Amino acid sequence: MSRNGILKTPGRKTTPSSKLKDPIEVFCRVRPLSPSGEESCVEICSDKIVQLNAPKHSKTISNRIEQVRCTFSKVFNEDTSQCEIFDHTGLPLVEDVLNGKNGLCFMYGITGSGKTHTMNGSPSDGGVLPRCLDVIFNSIGSLQTNRCVFRPDGYNGFDVLSDDDAYIEAQKKAREIEALNKQGKYNELNDVIRVPDSSTLQVDEDNNYAVFISFVEIYNNAIFDLLDDTPIDPLKQKQPTSKILREDQTRNMFVYETTEVEAKSTEEAFELFWKGQTRRKTAHTLLNTESSRSHCVFTIKLVQAPLGPNGDAILRDRDLIGVSQLSLCDLAGSERLSRTKADGDRVRQAGHINNSLMTLRSCIECLRENQKAQESGGGLKMVPYRDSKLTHLFKNYFDGDGKVRMVVCLNPSAGDFDESLHVMRFSEMTQEVKIARSEGVKFDLGLTPGRGKTNKMYQGSLKDDVTSSEMGSQEDLVMPLQLFASWPLLELAGCNDATTLINLMAYLEERMRLRKTLFSDWKHKHLEVRKSILQLEQDNIDLTKSMEEQRALLVEKERESKTFEKRIRAINEKNDNLQRSVQLLDMQKRQAEADLEKQREAVHKERQEKLRLKQTLKDLTSSERLRWEKECDKRVRQTQIEMEGAVLAKSEKLRQLRHVVQGLDIPEENQGKVEHLIYDEKPDVVSSHHPPASAPAKSKRPAVAKKPLHTRTKTVTGGTPYGRPKVRSKSPPATPSSRNSHAPPIRAKHRRSRSSDYWLEHKPADTLSTNTVMQPHLKNKKTVKTPLVKDFKATPNYILTHQEEDSCGEIETKLIKGEVMKTRGGGTSVQFTDIETLKKTLGTKGGIKMTPKSSGKTPGKKRKSEGEEEPDSEDSWTSIETRCAVGIEGKPGAEPGLMHHAKKHKQ
Repeated sequence: MSRNGILKTPGRKTTPSSKLKDPIEVFCRVRPLSPSGEESCVEICSDKIVQLNAPKHSKTISNRIEQVRCTFSKVFNEDTSQCEIFDHTGLPLVEDVLNGKNGLCFMYGITGSGKTHTMNGSPSDGGVLPRCLDVIFNSIGSLQTNRCVFRPDGYNGFDVLSDDDAYIEAQKKAREIEALNKQGKYNELNDVIRVPDSSTLQVDEDNNYAVFISFVEIYNNAIFDLLDDTPIDPLKQKQPTSKILREDQTRNMFVYETTEVEAKSTEEAFELFWKGQTRRKTAHTLLNTESSRSHCVFTIKLVQAPLGPNGDAILRDRDLIGVSQLSLCDLAGSERLSRTKADGDRVRQAGHINNSLMTLRSCIECLRENQKAQESGGGLKMVPYRDSKLTHLFKNYFDGDGKVRMVVCLNPSAGDFDESLHVMRFSEMTQEVKIARSEGVKFDLGLTPGRGKTNKMYQGSLKDDVTSSEMGSQEDLVMPLQLFASWPLLELAGCNDATTLINLMAYLEERMRLRKTLFSDWKHKHLEVRKSILQLEQDNIDLTKSMEEQRALLVEKERESKTFEKRIRAINEKNDNLQRSVQLLDMQKRQAEADLEKQREAVHKERQEKLRLKQTLKDLTSSERLRWEKECDKRVRQTQIEMEGAVLAKSEKLRQLRHVVQGLDIPEENQGKVEHLIYDEKPDVVSSHHPPASAPAKSKRPAVAKKPLHTRTKTVTGGTPYGRPKVRSKSPPATPSSRNSHAPPIRAKHRRSRSSDYWLEHKPADTLSTNTVMQPHLKNKKTVKTPLVKDFKATPNYILTHQEEDSCGEIETKLIKGEVMKTRGGGTSVQFTDIETLKKTLGTKGGIKMTPKSSGKTPGKKRKSEGEEEPDSEDSWTSIETRCAVGIEGKPGAEPGLMHHAKKHKQ
């Protein structure tokens, strides 16, 4: 992590390839078997070997695998205590953190294998996390700095505040904690009796320390802060925003804008952990009542700074700060949906959990391959850290910035054999990866080592001196004033011993002189003390007078203060009333805004509804107009057909009359009258059916004398499809005046030989078989689902099979025929010539007449008997022309879609 300005001991610079490397240590813990009497598939062979035995009635991988043995750094059985697990897994990491190294410990395993219990434990028997906190705070003890001396800068670093700024921040923090205590949101674990860990590790006493806590979770591949206390507006409930990952100045990954709280004791740190634990995403599944639905990361940052030369305060320099961190990660368990029976959001959560664990496995496998390639001199692969937020956050640990340890939790149930097998294989692969060994923090500032301990001893000695001076006797206080030298030898050697007496006399004279000096000094000091006492008495009198004056002023000030307090209370009451009024107005404003927004939405919906109704009425009017136009055209065609039938019937009568007259023997004088009667009506009949373009109003009568009567009759070549004889004219009929003069000319059809009657049958893949009796039969055909360009070049005829559902819910099959023609550009085009309809209609039991299963060609050509009213033809409304002339346009927010109709050309 960020170690800004850490001064390390000078030495040889090492590259990542030349650093010592340590393998990732993997530990295994087997949870107790549930009391339901399940079959166990785990066997502990030794303190480092675990064997998996395939169950007898398994239908998956166990059919191919019977036994698997895996080796770990240490194996813990069902009876292993939490303390022993912590001593092997967490305690070495705590020691590294105190020495300035980083550490990562994560719990791995399937759902319901005991990962969360190993991490958290219980109040009476804590897990790895609470024991790490206990050891850290037990070790640093009195070496902690005052609160708020260090402050996070938001970029994975820390600033050092001055004493005044730190005091202000500490007071502000104390007020916040007091407010939370009044609301009952702080120290929620006061009633929980927890047994702490009493282990202690040795630390550098020349440094002072501070502990910061952060707690995040990775849920659905997004990072959320579990310690974020941002107030939530109840009227606008907003989901918590996800955090992003960023790199600091030393290219270390950290969670940007996450909350880092300073803790001064294990209770405060554990309170923060419990606060975040209550916000963690959990759910109930068949395998676990409180299954973790996210990966949670609890980070302990230890900030240390060296003491100054006197050992009484730290050096307030930002460049002399060392930061180390311990990340404890409780991974969510991998699970199979077939066993958890999850649905809804839990399926998506399980997918994200399994994807992140697969990415972690891919990164470990890629690190192992790069390690082998580096040993053999091959190319290195890029490790996919960015595929998951979990691996991207722990990228620095796998690159050699700290020690990594993994605790694998196993569920011995035989039903979890397949998933446990994958866990064991991943554990073995993880142990093969080696990570570069990180260096610890050493401050080499040239200061005296042990200055912190010396300052403590000095402060302790001062306290002892003050205590002894307060509790000592009068002789002990006078003892330092005895400054006389020791007595000389007083024993005489004999009667003539003058040396001893002379020395005694000199000593006494010196003592008397010193006594006089001390006495004079005592008198002088006595006078000075007396003067000082008199001065103190005078000062006391003056102070008494001043105090009386100040008391009078104080009484006056107290009166003024009470007056001001009354005014303040009145102003506060007014302020409270105004605030309540403002809050009420704000609520009314928000309510009015909400009502206005609802009214706007209602107006918008009403406007949209009006537009939709307007467009619907417009579409209905257009469709009704088209329907009536169709109906009028249909009736006009029917009237034309009836008139043509009447004309043909009259022509037939005239023909028969002519035939009878020609067969009679008419005298020559009456022959002209008969011809006049016959030919006087026939031109009118013929002209009503086929009027010539340039004929006069009165038809020319052929000469009787030049041509006999039997030579002027028209040849009848057979009947029409309606039973009427076909009369062949000598000249082609003129174009009817009712035809549109602007219509494009139609290319004359070229009759091919019968040998070229080859059909291209276009039958889409979704065509259904109707199993009707009357089915189209083509001899020479090629059936395709999607025609290509080359298919049109090889065939002269084209037929398209189209199916749709009519208004009665029956399937109606239409065969659209056409001729393939070449275009000027060298391509091909299809000109549709005919439509055949194949329809199956089921009759009811009420005696309704059954319609035929198959109708012939276009129904408009069928002759109706005189006086019989033609029913409404469904094909007239669902014809190709009508369906191609209607377009539906859909727009966002417009319901229903807009219908556009093409203009109908008048015939």
